[in-house]
Amino acid sequence: MVRNSRTPSKKKNGTTFYYVNNVKLACTKKMIGQMNRLQRSTDTLIPRLSFGRVVREIMQDYMDDLKIQLTALQAIQEAAETYLVQLFTDSYKCSRHAKRVTLYAKDMHLVLFLRGESDPGFGTVKRGTI
Repeated sequence: MVRNSRTPSKKKNGTTFYYVNNVKLACTKKMIGQMNRLQRSTDTLIPRLSFGRVVREIMQDYMDDLKIQLTALQAIQEAAETYLVQLFTDSYKCSRHAKRVTLYAKDMHLVLFLRGESDPGFGTVKRGTI
């Protein structure tokens, strides 16, 4: 019979909880390490080739045989990633305000509504409708 080692830990309010085999602690440390690594880096989060394919596919909807310079593609990618990071950050703040850890689609809808941006799920949102 294998016994699980239990490591007690205390929260600030005095309650005690246990990590079974330090699995939860290891996952938390790994996640925090990944977040710190991504925050320190200046690399793009989306691979360049994949993003380039998406941009070219969108460009073909408007006109065939268009070309784009590498610097223009990099600028579009940087702007898109910045926008997405800010959207996810604000959406996560909404979920934390609702005392949830999980990010729901309704959090993103709320952020888009408050920003006054169009939302594909609910149509165009106009400013001043609240």
